[in-house]
Amino acid sequence: MGLPAADLERLRATALFPEDQAETLWSTGVGYLIEAGLSDAAIAIILRVLGELSGWPDVTAASIVIENVSDATLYSDIRLDELSGFPVPAGTGGGEIATVAWEDLAAITEQTIIGTSGFTVAALKAIGELWRLRNLAGDLERAACAGFSAAAHGEFHHLFEAYLRIVFPEDSGPDASQSAVKKRDFGLMVARLGIADGRVWTLKELGRAVQVSRERVRQIESRMRSVLGDPARLRYLRYLWLWIDVLLATRGGVGTVSEIAAELQDRLGWTTLPSEEAFISSIVLSPRYEVVPGRPLELVLSTHRCLNCAEVRSALLEHVNRAPDGMLSLERAPEVMTRFCRERHCRESSWLVRFSAQFVRRIGDSTEGISRHGDFLAADLGENKKKGRISYLVEQILLRAGSSLHFKEVQRQIGQLVPGLQMSTSSAHSRVSGSSVLWGPGSFIHPDFVTVPETLCAEIEDDILERLTSHDLPFVLLNGGIFESYRDRLAARNVPSREALYSCMRRRGSATLSFPDYPYVRRQGDSTLPRIPEALEAYLLKRGKPIFRAELVNFALTILGVERTQLQNYAARIPNLIRTGGKKVVHVGNLGVKKSDLAPIIETLAEFTVSPVTAGQVYQRNFALCRQQGITTPLFLHSLIHHFHAGEFAVSPSRAGFRPPPPPRPPRPDRSKPGRKKGAHPVVTRRPLSLAAQVVRYVKDLAAPCTTRELLEFLRPKYRNIDNIYQLMKSRKKIVWYTLNAVVARQTLGWTDEKQATIEELTASYLKKRERDQPFELVSEIFPVLHHQLPAIPGEIPWTSVLLHSLLGSGSRYLALGVAKDVIVPTADPQVIATMNDIYLYVLRTRFHGTAAIAPFINVLRGMGLMKQRLPKFLLGKDPRVTIQGDEIQVVAAAGTPPSRAGVAVLPRSLQS
Repeated sequence: MGLPAADLERLRATALFPEDQAETLWSTGVGYLIEAGLSDAAIAIILRVLGELSGWPDVTAASIVIENVSDATLYSDIRLDELSGFPVPAGTGGGEIATVAWEDLAAITEQTIIGTSGFTVAALKAIGELWRLRNLAGDLERAACAGFSAAAHGEFHHLFEAYLRIVFPEDSGPDASQSAVKKRDFGLMVARLGIADGRVWTLKELGRAVQVSRERVRQIESRMRSVLGDPARLRYLRYLWLWIDVLLATRGGVGTVSEIAAELQDRLGWTTLPSEEAFISSIVLSPRYEVVPGRPLELVLSTHRCLNCAEVRSALLEHVNRAPDGMLSLERAPEVMTRFCRERHCRESSWLVRFSAQFVRRIGDSTEGISRHGDFLAADLGENKKKGRISYLVEQILLRAGSSLHFKEVQRQIGQLVPGLQMSTSSAHSRVSGSSVLWGPGSFIHPDFVTVPETLCAEIEDDILERLTSHDLPFVLLNGGIFESYRDRLAARNVPSREALYSCMRRRGSATLSFPDYPYVRRQGDSTLPRIPEALEAYLLKRGKPIFRAELVNFALTILGVERTQLQNYAARIPNLIRTGGKKVVHVGNLGVKKSDLAPIIETLAEFTVSPVTAGQVYQRNFALCRQQGITTPLFLHSLIHHFHAGEFAVSPSRAGFRPPPPPRPPRPDRSKPGRKKGAHPVVTRRPLSLAAQVVRYVKDLAAPCTTRELLEFLRPKYRNIDNIYQLMKSRKKIVWYTLNAVVARQTLGWTDEKQATIEELTASYLKKRERDQPFELVSEIFPVLHHQLPAIPGEIPWTSVLLHSLLGSGSRYLALGVAKDVIVPTADPQVIATMNDIYLYVLRTRFHGTAAIAPFINVLRGMGLMKQRLPKFLLGKDPRVTIQGDEIQVVAAAGTPPSRAGVAVLPRSLQS
């Protein structure tokens, strides 16, 4: 007969097999065939064949006496007024479920349908649907008469409570004990269904409540559920099942529990949305529905034809195989399958709005040749296509993110989508960078979200080309001064980072510039790409003479475009750089000094018994020879030794041990006393430098921040008992703290009284705007606001929060406190604050009114930035102004009169640890 394969399978389910004779169809009613789910094409073929067997050339053209078709309403024995509150779902026009009143349905007869559509498949289906609705009306009428009116459907819990009362009516007989048992069982079932308070009570909870075992509760529930699940009794809930069927049919037979419950609330007018567990516990009374655990919970209409459709499975497999790299996302798959079914004009597609992702996932899991990886359906491909699949996953992850993602985050998501996939960090970076755009440090973005600011990029291109040409540079860098010059304008055009600027320039393209690798930019045609230190060396060699380090730094930052935070690293690796002292540097090729010229000086190193020897000592020992060679400072000598004899000798760059020869003095007048030999003078003995003076000289000569460890290494050869040099830093007249473990000379900073006044005024202005009612401030909060306004420091030394703290404390307007070098106190403040303990006492009095539990007090101090890890002496019972009793600290009663040490308690050992 030429029936489609899917329809042959449907006929097989009705005990009609492909090898049966066509005449067998005479024994089957047309309505039965329609109910079997045959397609319109299959029914048309069957009608044509039956017409041929009957001698009719064309059944659809056969003469039908329309008067012989019934024109009577099917609802003559039904009271339609009982159904007024139950509108019937009539279709999904425009994606919305339309409803029709029963009065309108009652006006449609079989004769009306045949007269309108003729003897067609559509007319036969319409008549079948008309009779189905008539049967539904009968069930609703019987339910309404039993107490299931429209009002009973107004709330979810009212509906099932009414159902329970109909199935298990209250017993008003003389046996009070039996009545109590039934009432108890009724309450247990209400609690197990969750219709009382939205929560499904556990067996254990209910057993305790009614003083029976949990097993007994389970037995009662099982018995009552078997009665409630009786198909004849479930017909009382026919209207609810109708709407659940319709809502699931719009999704292909599968939907989430939360979505179905929410739509039922909207359709049936429930004021309260039932909880998921209460909804599931009640709905599963019907065997029609299956609940699939997981997040989210899924509700399945197991009898829905789409779930068992072979054509749907084959179509899904075909679309997955045709998808890029054999990967079809669960976001796109429902749309593709919905379009397929509507083009097939399947009977079920009349209710379909859009297949749900849960439907596609369920079909994919049960289809051979398809495997699911997270939110993607993947065809079972060979090894040669797996790399392409990963690239596709990377693209989909970035598209879904809508912004930049770090490549390790992409790697993590791929690991979740494809369990068991082994991918190294380098491989992940290669995969991500190959199909996306660099947009930050290790971060990438999908090209669809990148908009190149053409005008601004053209301006930057002209700037780069001018630098390359005028300074004859092999390249410039986009991650330093160039980016900083355009930072604000780039940010306004959604280019947030150095990497993003480089990607925009590369995507834009240029006829004169090439972009080989971030952050390098060079002229088109240039094949060489030297390292950054080599480019700095070329500039130094080109200058031909010693230059100030500030000039080299300016070239690196503003012309070459080196990032400031990386400058120190590159400067330390410049080949053939010699430091001549006085903050000057020179290329060794521009000097007349050779390695052989240092041989006499190197020979004298064996005469020193102390190691390491300082450059000052060596320079002092060979002063005349150094002057003859043009070596003017100990630092110059150290730099030459380090260059020509790297790693051979331990020579410190310090100038300690070098004393410049005094200038020639004019002859003194003869003031000799009688008896003294003419020309004899008293012997003057120079006092040796103090320890503090040696530290100051060493730091000054270094002309850069010096770590405390380096100072200890310098001092220990002479002062082996020096374990801590922090006491030497008390005076800030010559040396200030640069970081928590480094110092710098004020002379190196070029510090003046004008600069001191500037930072004090800036700080005072900031504190005035803050208007905080406390006598102290944190420099770590002040520094981010003021660091752009602070006076310039010579060289490449950047500002730090600790440096600002130390310099403010060296003046007269602020007192600097704390080992964390963060707290300052205005000296003009009326509060008497001289130590950190005074601040702790102030907080205890103002925040806790003099008494506090120790743990909350510690948390407040840490939250205010006044305390790090170590407990201060104030909390260890070493301040006479407070007393500690157990876990509580309080101010002593006598203000201003410290108690004796005997009255001060010690913090409990548990809190000290």
